[in-house]
Amino acid sequence: MITIILFGSVIGVTFFFLGFQGTLLSILFILCFVPVIVSLQRGSFDLLEPIIVYTAFMLMFAIAIFDRVYLQDPFLRYSEVVSTDFSTAFLLITTLYVIFFALVLVGYYIDISRFIAIPQIYPTNVQHNSNILRKMGYLYMFLGSVFYLVLVSSALGGNLFLLFTSTRPRSSIFAGSYHLQLGAQLLHLGYTVWFVSILADNKKPKIRHLVPVGPIVVAFFLLGGRGSALGIIVNFIVLIYYSTIYGLLDIKTSGLTFVQDKFHQWVKTLTIPIAGAVIAVTVLLTGSLRRNRTITEAIVNMDLVRLLTAGIHNDTLDSLIATLEVVPEQFGFYWGTFVFRVPLNWIPRSIWSEKPVLTVGSKFRRVILPNQSGGRPPGEIGRFYVDLGYPGIVIGALVTGLVLRYLYELLRKNGHSPMFLFIYSTSLFLISMNGLTNNVLWNSMSSMILLLPIIFLDGIYWK
Repeated sequence: MITIILFGSVIGVTFFFLGFQGTLLSILFILCFVPVIVSLQRGSFDLLEPIIVYTAFMLMFAIAIFDRVYLQDPFLRYSEVVSTDFSTAFLLITTLYVIFFALVLVGYYIDISRFIAIPQIYPTNVQHNSNILRKMGYLYMFLGSVFYLVLVSSALGGNLFLLFTSTRPRSSIFAGSYHLQLGAQLLHLGYTVWFVSILADNKKPKIRHLVPVGPIVVAFFLLGGRGSALGIIVNFIVLIYYSTIYGLLDIKTSGLTFVQDKFHQWVKTLTIPIAGAVIAVTVLLTGSLRRNRTITEAIVNMDLVRLLTAGIHNDTLDSLIATLEVVPEQFGFYWGTFVFRVPLNWIPRSIWSEKPVLTVGSKFRRVILPNQSGGRPPGEIGRFYVDLGYPGIVIGALVTGLVLRYLYELLRKNGHSPMFLFIYSTSLFLISMNGLTNNVLWNSMSSMILLLPIIFLDGIYWK
């Protein structure tokens, strides 16, 4: 009762001084602290728990909205298609973010295990065949290297720096080469499998085992795939965190000195947000370099808000405002069928020239900005809106929360297995970062398909 009274008092004072917009934004910021408080009260704080990771990205949106409403001059990026004024538009999307995130939390904190059996995929005493994993890792790295070299030769003409010197859109440069891009993914997946084979031997990884991460990340960054490059880093952060910091695996021998047991658990955990800060800076710098800016210009253009939001969320806000305006008049509703574009995306466009685009952002760009390239993603809320309007947002939020909780329950039941941690880090964890967008589902599905031979062989040889 006291908590409710205090919360109501804070909201009342906020409304008096800041009005409806400020009150809604304050509620969104308060909601972003709920998962951390719940986790601390539970007594086993997990920094990479799906809802906490998801909340970190939601906090970025809250900061981006605050920046646009209170720190920047009012403007709408797609004013030619938006009929409302700036204040009304941002009041609407702030309301949607508050409702959406509140419902995600409701879905997450429902005890899903009371309604759905959580499978234990790997027995508690499972012993993976590290020799098989190691050999498969070498094979994947070899095949991935071949695909990578062919991709560079065919799409880039042998020029690794083409994407940073050419004004051609990335989609145009890699047109017809997606099968090679997918094959090149075997390079970093193979290295991750090799890394997992060390964990399967109950050994803690050493610094030298992580040295190849740098060259592999650079290799994929040169392909213009910031997402792929940073995804590789995130994969290893998840693996190292759960195996050597959070302690899901029974590892007996010493290894990485900066995560030894002599350090306090909280000190070790702090390495993760520090890594996140480095990633945020990297995202900003690489984005500027991709737009053919110099290092000096890239550094000058950085500010605190862009660092806190990784510089990517303002475009999403404007795309969401425009999507709410043009749907369903110019495209949509899809009545829950938009997700079917994920499996259809496997069909090459050379076979099906009229294949529907994968993401809402690509659809939006083709309808509103037909002479431009790339996508204009409206985020999860826009993704669910094109399916069923405002009811779709409500349903999508609850489903997102339930899925995130299901992923965490899977991790709690199977986190003792290095192989499950591998699957979780390379595919399932993507959903924790960005929710149930088509692009995330496509990348997760692609990774799982590439991993099937390893999962199959591991299942044959485990003890």
